[in-house]
Amino acid sequence: MKTGMKKMGALLLCLAMLLALLAGCGGKETGQQDTGSGSSAPPEAEAKKVVLVTPQKLGDKACVDLSWAGVQAGCEQYGWEAKVIEAEEGEYEDAMRSMAEEGYDLIIGLFSATQDAVIRTAPDYPDTKFFLINGEAEGDNIQCAQFWCNESSFLCGVAAAMKTQTGKIAAIRGADVGDNIRFTAGFFHGARTVNPDIECVPMIAGSFEDPTKGKELAMLAMEQGCDIIMQICAKTSMGIREALTEAGKDKLYVGIDTDESDNVPGQVLGTSATGYDTAIINAIGEVDSGNFQTGIIWHGLADGGVYMIETDLCTPEIMEAVHGYEEKIINGEIQVDATTNW
Repeated sequence: MKTGMKKMGALLLCLAMLLALLAGCGGKETGQQDTGSGSSAPPEAEAKKVVLVTPQKLGDKACVDLSWAGVQAGCEQYGWEAKVIEAEEGEYEDAMRSMAEEGYDLIIGLFSATQDAVIRTAPDYPDTKFFLINGEAEGDNIQCAQFWCNESSFLCGVAAAMKTQTGKIAAIRGADVGDNIRFTAGFFHGARTVNPDIECVPMIAGSFEDPTKGKELAMLAMEQGCDIIMQICAKTSMGIREALTEAGKDKLYVGIDTDESDNVPGQVLGTSATGYDTAIINAIGEVDSGNFQTGIIWHGLADGGVYMIETDLCTPEIMEAVHGYEEKIINGEIQVDATTNW
């Protein structure tokens, strides 16, 4: 009897162990959390990322700051994360490759200085989109934004020719690069369209980061009789502003890219504005929606990519002339000079 009971107990124990094993096979996987509904919540998607690689430092109150503002606005609108790299010459490609390796979705190269870096890097990272401002590159993952800034600077030239008291105006650019040449060519073309006898003085700073040089050239231009100076030199323009402020209210300033009305209070005639920020926001939106365009896309007065911002120093007569020339440019009656390297 005891032997039979032992056999029966052993049998029951084996059966219990078998049932426990079967129950374990039907249980939850290790690490799975019980949500109370029998299913787990899907993981939250990671935010897309964009980096701005700029050869010029932030703080210019012009093109670089405007571009970074566009990146920040685009990220806020689409829920992206942003980073900026103020790269030194020779570091552009390394910066882009590093960001591509980190999985950045969009890499923005600012200005033609970063063009070669985009050309060399983009083919190695086909899943990363590259957006180049004021440069030219081809590729299945590259979009280039170019601007007919000569059209808006033409309008500023019209205003300058009608406002100058000395008949002499100057343009100080950072270097002989595409957009700098377009700005200068358009400014002087507009001025000479109004007054063929106006004297136009081009100057080259040789740097976008040298306010001391900017002030030196501005003082030289005023010594030569120029009473209106257009800046096309990023942070170097800080020296131009200082020189004009010290010279007094009869010396006027023309800015570029972003509204410079407050940069030399009471002495800004107008700004030849460029929609870098809008172009960047659009590029972020295209990547976000999966509809990223490739190729070179030009923006001008017709699509609002460039425009003139006037100030109170522009009289109604000046603005009537400006609007008239603007209409002629948009209609194709005037082809604005974009290539004369003054």
